[in-house]
Amino acid sequence: GAEPRGEVSSAGEGDEGADEAAHAELPAQQNMMLGQLAAQRALGVAERRRLGRMAKDLLDTGRARYLQAHGYRAWVEGPFVPASVTPENRLLRAQLPELPVAASQCA
Repeated sequence: GAEPRGEVSSAGEGDEGADEAAHAELPAQQNMMLGQLAAQRALGVAERRRLGRMAKDLLDTGRARYLQAHGYRAWVEGPFVPASVTPENRLLRAQLPELPVAASQCA
């Protein structure tokens, strides 16, 4: 007969939950990949690209602020070419501030 809706069907008697057990045995990495695939299917290509760019902007800003907190002058430059050429076209630049020259070094 037909099985009740919402229950997991199994191949043989006494195997209820066999599908669940097999799924639980998947390595954590595979579970993560399955979750990512589900998330990708839920979001369109344009939305994934937009979110990816936002994440990269956040990382670039965090890197620049870290350098600034450690005495560097830091900034992000770009884009240099259209995104259709490459979306990876930004540059994080940093430089140490110039130190004053001591009078003894000028002689």
